[in-house]
Amino acid sequence: MMRPARRTGGFTLLEVLISLGILAIGSTCIVALFSAAMETYRRSELEFTATNLALEVLDTAEEIVLHGGALPTLGEDLKKRIGIVPQYTYDVAVEEQPGDAALLTVFIRTDTRGKGRAWTWRRTLIRGEESRLLPLPRSAPKRYP
Repeated sequence: MMRPARRTGGFTLLEVLISLGILAIGSTCIVALFSAAMETYRRSELEFTATNLALEVLDTAEEIVLHGGALPTLGEDLKKRIGIVPQYTYDVAVEEQPGDAALLTVFIRTDTRGKGRAWTWRRTLIRGEESRLLPLPRSAPKRYP
């Protein structure tokens, strides 16, 4: 009488299925991690570009005011000088303050992939003696979702 041979090597079907399930879960987690990293990169790139645009607008506004530009037409002058930036729209609001000061507010918006983002920067411009602007600290941008 022959005895059935005993298997000493290899994997059972159950072991292979369990290992494939663990591999699938791990792969899903890694793909989700990459997706989150790409979204974070895209958001930081948008904010970086918006910050550079806002600083350019604010610096150009200071230069215009320094050279005797009129505050009521500052918004139009800035748009003519800086032009159009792809994927971004910006508005400039100028509020005259008491004395020779003006509060300059820059609103920047972008709408990519249907997700609108907006940022706001403010800076106070003050004419000092000899028509020079006094240095003031720049406030951090306020982000609105």
